[in-house]
Amino acid sequence: MAKKWTLSNAIKKYKPHLKDSLRKNKGNINTRVLESLKKEMKCDYEIVEVKGEGRDRFIYTDKKRKEKAKKEDKRQFNKGAAPSHSKHLALMVMSKLDDMDNKARTRNGWATYFGLISPAEQDIMKGVFSVEALQPYKEYMIRIGIIKDGEEKVFQDLAYTLRNVSKGQLQTVLNQAEELKLIRVNSSWKGKVKGSKVAIDIDNPTADQINSIEDGLLKKHGINKSQALMFKNSRKTKAFNAEWLEYIENVEDDEGDAMQLQYIYEVFQIEVLNKIALEVFIKAHYLSETDSFNLHKNEKLYHNKLLDYVVENAQKRHSRSSESKNKNLTIDRDTKEVLAMFNMTEDEVNALSKEVGMQSELTPYEVLLKSDKYVDCIRNLHIQLHGMSAIDSEQIKKVQQMSDDQKRKELTGLRLSRLEKVTSEKRTKVQLHNYDLSCVNAEQNEELNRKEKIKQHKANQDQQGVIILAKPNVKCSKHSAVEDEYEAVMADIREEIREYEEKYGDRAMEHITLDTVINELTREVTVEECIDGVEQKLSCEKEQREREEWNKLLTAGEPVIWVQTNKNPLEVFQRIRRSSR
Repeated sequence: MAKKWTLSNAIKKYKPHLKDSLRKNKGNINTRVLESLKKEMKCDYEIVEVKGEGRDRFIYTDKKRKEKAKKEDKRQFNKGAAPSHSKHLALMVMSKLDDMDNKARTRNGWATYFGLISPAEQDIMKGVFSVEALQPYKEYMIRIGIIKDGEEKVFQDLAYTLRNVSKGQLQTVLNQAEELKLIRVNSSWKGKVKGSKVAIDIDNPTADQINSIEDGLLKKHGINKSQALMFKNSRKTKAFNAEWLEYIENVEDDEGDAMQLQYIYEVFQIEVLNKIALEVFIKAHYLSETDSFNLHKNEKLYHNKLLDYVVENAQKRHSRSSESKNKNLTIDRDTKEVLAMFNMTEDEVNALSKEVGMQSELTPYEVLLKSDKYVDCIRNLHIQLHGMSAIDSEQIKKVQQMSDDQKRKELTGLRLSRLEKVTSEKRTKVQLHNYDLSCVNAEQNEELNRKEKIKQHKANQDQQGVIILAKPNVKCSKHSAVEDEYEAVMADIREEIREYEEKYGDRAMEHITLDTVINELTREVTVEECIDGVEQKLSCEKEQREREEWNKLLTAGEPVIWVQTNKNPLEVFQRIRRSSR
């Protein structure tokens, strides 16, 4: 029997979680949601047709099925075609249930344990939360030429694809095994405390409350958890983080103290209930593999098809970026009327919009995403990371740590050299103070002796009854500007010494020296000064290496390799020679 559905009724039954979105869009849905809705309805009806446009569309269904349609892998609800590697992933997981420990792990941890992703790829997925976890691999990939500085966002794209493997596809396999009573999955919650590397246990009621508050804040700001992690610089994410971090840091424990949490995460413990879980799982889901299953062949097929899956997702992302670049603006009727008032056509507006977009400066990652090199970059990145063992991953981290330690030592040495230089200058200044003080004391003693002689001479004249009117003998000296400046500096030094003598008496010079050293030791050295010093040192070392390479090439008589650069001496010489002709 044919049935007519409005968009509101169809969404209410088949996609109730989109009711708020339907209301915000004034009763309309986009094309992607409509196609997904049609697929859901085709599980119940053989005929599903859409007629009309916009919010006035109606869905007509006919020939109701007696049972919901099943896909080839026997999943009932139509949620898209399963990836080509899903079967091999499931068999890999079930084949490694033997001799499994009881350690609780995250989903990413279990994906690494089952061999679905490498330890390096697990670190890349941690890089979504921590830049420090991503830094060693970024430097390594730049060194071997897979990416350039500024293109590190490709790690995020790869992590987003691998998240579907570790969270979505692995969870599907565990759910299927749990339904067959082959395993039991026990979950618990951990919390990351601010300033500590040791996670703490979080009870389930507290975790449920935290997750509920987080979901409410995500809905309030119109984003989901993935967007909050991937797009950290967006306006909505920053507004969400401001409220979310303020709340989670003040979550209290049983004693009423704030736990200073940064985030919480779920860990799982898998308990095997059936020793022949692999055989039972194959018979239940992949009966054709009962006699032909080969463990090594299955793992090889998984890795090959996982690479195809990663490349396919990269191609889709690249295609969407290209489409957005060539997409024209959608202009409604009211806007067209406004444009007509200014004698502008729709084509002129689209051309102006594209011109403005071209003039806007793109980041290195955006340039890579829009170029044909993006897919190859993701492919090479995945091949390198997926092939790394735990030992290789630790070695890359050690190399990065050694590099960081070397840079830290260089900065420390730079600070010490600057401190020694300034201390030497201050020591010279203190010696100058001592010399000036001795000069002042000598001048004072000479002045006292002169006054004493004058008094004695006057006394003798008084006794003789002779009054002598002495005219002062003043010599006009011509002082230069340097002498005047010197006199001003000396006056300041004498004033400073006088203040110390009034305050400390005979120990004035000791306090002058001590204060000078303390002021220099407590002086803040800016980061810019350190960076300038390191950059200057690295530039000198680079010039020295280039000079040695050129000397080797020229003295050995070997042919010089032409390299297209902006500062190649040979290229500069050729340009000068051509311009002179």
